[in-house]
Amino acid sequence: MRLKIYFFIFFVNFFGFCSWANAENVFLFTDLRDVAKFQSQQHPIISKILSYLQECESCRPDHLNFFASGPNKLPSTRVNSLYGVELISQPQLNADNTVKFTLQAVGSPQTGQIFYYRGEFYLSADFKKALRVEWKKYNLTQNSQIDLIISRWERKLLLKSHNPSFIKVYPIGLGGFSLNNQDLQTPKLEGQIQNNHSRFYESREEPWYYYGFPFLGVLDKSARYTMYGLHATLLPASEIFNRGFVSTGCIHMQVKDVYEIYSLIKWGTPRSATLSIRDSFPKEYAVYDSPVPFNNSFHYRVADGSKGDDGLTKMIRINSPPPINQPPNPRPAP
Repeated sequence: MRLKIYFFIFFVNFFGFCSWANAENVFLFTDLRDVAKFQSQQHPIISKILSYLQECESCRPDHLNFFASGPNKLPSTRVNSLYGVELISQPQLNADNTVKFTLQAVGSPQTGQIFYYRGEFYLSADFKKALRVEWKKYNLTQNSQIDLIISRWERKLLLKSHNPSFIKVYPIGLGGFSLNNQDLQTPKLEGQIQNNHSRFYESREEPWYYYGFPFLGVLDKSARYTMYGLHATLLPASEIFNRGFVSTGCIHMQVKDVYEIYSLIKWGTPRSATLSIRDSFPKEYAVYDSPVPFNNSFHYRVADGSKGDDGLTKMIRINSPPPINQPPNPRPAP
């Protein structure tokens, strides 16, 4: 009888864990903090992994702290910090009641340094005992190549590094609709971001709504400024990121995410990144997404084609869903 009970407990735990792993594929390569924030009830294992990392300083690469942002935290955000931390393999529950998973992270131990970390974890299933934690470290200031791909309709950004090879996925907000709703104010383009350009800001103060956060100006292939850029959300203190069609054309990102890309381009070598703005991701990456929900409750549209005092196109808020049926590659339901 006792053997049957033990077998039943193992059966429930094992297959419950496997069902989570099968559903979680879509959330690989995206920050654990976003998954824990928006999918904690559906996937409690993510919250366990995150809590373990937050409580165990020795288990984090180079003992780095998690990135923190906000008006009163600017001086320390880029020093001794991990930016995004992501799963790159599904956790596996073994017959000996241990769990294995692999994480990746980008971090800055000191100003001017940027590293990629890949960590193998082998823990007890209750996350109370570390049997093995091993991080490998790659210096991105020596030889790295970064490509950025933006999917307009899916409102997400893919970062691809070639040396070492890794990917990350971020949620974004972007330009509202044109006057006739035929296109977006964020155009399709092939361009680049360079850290030695006058529109590459570590801390942009003007206009006021940039709040002193980075601004990464987008250049075309000929290195001419396009009037577009990547920058933090206009509401950095908000708890909810607006993943919608909400700007005059710039790409909005979460504060921690724009600092990560800024640091990779600022301190990585070569100190630039290619940028491709498309309608959708390449097919092999389409399944990967962020758990940050889409904002389809309202959108912005060009008002009348005139410009405001700040030189930007005047936009009006439309309190209805955006005029699209759905992203061309909608992510599977968890």
